[in-house]
This record gives sequence, structure tokens and C-alpha cells, in this order.
Amino acid sequence: MVLWFGGGVRAQKHSTDFWFFPGVTYNVTSKTQLSGQPIWFTDAHAGGLLLRGYFKVSKHFTVNPGYLFLSRGVSGYQEHTLLNGFIYNTRLGGLVVEDRNWLWDRLRVDARDLHFYRNRLRLIRPFSVEGRAAKVYVYDEAFYFLNDGLWSRNRISVGCAYDLWKVFNLDISYVRQEDKFGGGINLIWVIGTVQL
Repeated sequence: MVLWFGGGVRAQKHSTDFWFFPGVTYNVTSKTQLSGQPIWFTDAHAGGLLLRGYFKVSKHFTVNPGYLFLSRGVSGYQEHTLLNGFIYNTRLGGLVVEDRNWLWDRLRVDARDLHFYRNRLRLIRPFSVEGRAAKVYVYDEAFYFLNDGLWSRNRISVGCAYDLWKVFNLDISYVRQEDKFGGGINLIWVIGTVQL
């Protein structure tokens, strides 16, 4: 079982949001992992619950479904999100190549439903420091807005993860996001994972 949390800072011209994601991940078997995370965004006064599963169906393929409920207390806005996807990964020399594909369906209450295809290609370089697992990675994630038939968002990121202790992993990344509707955003993600 893994207990993990994460946060992010979003910097725009006039706003900064802190995102916090505490949660629990449970390894049911060596090929099945489930996670549940209550989440909240402090500046947006929003919160919710994220549930995900990782089902390894072969050496290279993992089915990755998910569900996210979001609610904004001040406005009463609510959203149900379905994340349906799979992850392909393989080794290329000393690198791990990971290609994640999601159909992201944002089913919104009293607002237009939004549907996206998301593709994230990530290159990971695993290594160890004093016997502890570590990795550095870069990725590019593109969002295709299915409603209007256009590429609407792109994220480029660089990050690193390290097992500070046997039961604790720290993952920090910088993301540059460009969006056709919201402009450019800088994101810094910090994720801490505690394995129980």
C-alpha cells in the first residue's frame, strides 16, 4: 500500500494556485494497482476525488482507467470526468519510453461537456544513488479537443524522482503549458509517495 501526496503551483499574470493531492495507492497484485485521492485547489476553492486503476495486461501494455469528481464550493460548479486509457512502455538502451493515451471526458453539470484525446510521450532514465532508486524524465503531452477538432493544449516537462528513504519517494517536475484558450502557464509539481 502506498500513501502519497502532491502539490503544484500555477503561475499566470495575476494568479497562483496551489494544488494538493493526498491519497492512497494499493498494489492488489503485481499486475494490478488501485489508487484513490481526495484533492483540492486552494485558490480556486475546488475539491474532489480521483480514482484510478493500473492493470498490466502484457509486458508492454497497461490499461489505465480513472474517474474524477470536481466541485467548486463558491459557484456550485460540478464535473464528472472519465479517464479511459492505456500506457505503452518499452526499453530503448538505458531509457524507458512511455506513451500514455487517454480519452478524457469532462461531463459537466449545467455546462457544455468537453472531450479530449491526450497523448503523453515520456522518456525516463532510471538510475540509483547509494542503492536507492532514482530517475530523470522529460515529456511532451498534447491535447486534442474532440468537440471542435483542434489541438488545444501542449505541455513540455522535465522532472526527477528519488527514493529519499525506503518508504518515501519525492518527485518534482517543471511543466510549461501552452493553451489556445488560456494562454501560457508555468506549473511546478511536487509529489511525495509514502509506501506503507
